[in-house]
Amino acid sequence: MTESWVTTEEPKKLGRKTAVCIVLLIAAVLCMMVVIRGIDKNASNGKVTDAETAAAYLLTLGWEVDQSSCQAQTTVLPEYFDTTLSDYNKLQLEQGFDLEKFAGKEIIVYTFQVKNYPNASDVMACLMTCKSRVIGGDIHSAEMDGFMHALQ
Repeated sequence: MTESWVTTEEPKKLGRKTAVCIVLLIAAVLCMMVVIRGIDKNASNGKVTDAETAAAYLLTLGWEVDQSSCQAQTTVLPEYFDTTLSDYNKLQLEQGFDLEKFAGKEIIVYTFQVKNYPNASDVMACLMTCKSRVIGGDIHSAEMDGFMHALQ
């Protein structure tokens, strides 16, 4: 004959204070996720409303920028593009943007110092927006014999 030992212990009850702490902890984690996903969503959707979301957008492209160096300038794109602006728009077209669609409209240009450009210093990231939508940008050197290329 085999003996079988079965013990029945009552499960421990969760105290009220512990339950409240767990609920508050879960709520705090969910709030943090919503805030973080909101910033990421704006960045990935190309929605830029300020220097912080502009920096987040650039980070999604691999560019670490110094937010304290940000210069935000409001300007109006000309109705008609001269040769220089037409040439610049070719760079924008290569990366899926078209500044001509925003001719005559007010835009905001965010310019940052890039911190992680390889083998170069004094490199800037320029991001252009119209009504919080990214419409163009570039990475360029501030040197006289510098360079300029697409954001990616």
